[in-house]
Amino acid sequence: MNRFRNMFILLCAVLLLSGCRTATKEVGLSDFDWQMEFVSDENGNILASNSKDNAADSYKNVSCICDENPNISIIDKTEGKTWSGKYSLKVSVKDTKSYDLTFPDDVSVIEILGVRKYEDGETAYSFVIYTDDKVVSFLPKAI
Repeated sequence: MNRFRNMFILLCAVLLLSGCRTATKEVGLSDFDWQMEFVSDENGNILASNSKDNAADSYKNVSCICDENPNISIIDKTEGKTWSGKYSLKVSVKDTKSYDLTFPDDVSVIEILGVRKYEDGETAYSFVIYTDDKVVSFLPKAI
């Protein structure tokens, strides 16, 4: 009887400990379809946003799709324009990653992917593209 109890305890321990191993996948650009949140100038003034409710801003319907090859396409549905290029990971620290984006006309910009933490405890992934004179913020598309 004692032998069965020891085997039962051993089996439970193995099952419990194996459940503690959780593989955490690193999140990358290709894990989401992205929707532009806003475009601002270098001083933080909002130039355009994805919100039709804010009359002070110009409405823009811009999305971004990235694949693992690593291609990036930014689609401006408002203006009917598309920009396609490549991205490459430069730095990765915890939940934050820095990428270089390169487009065919040799335009290179910096992009940061990270997790936003709001005051109410909610979190959301976002990425921000920094150009010489603009900042473009993207959030995952709502399902």
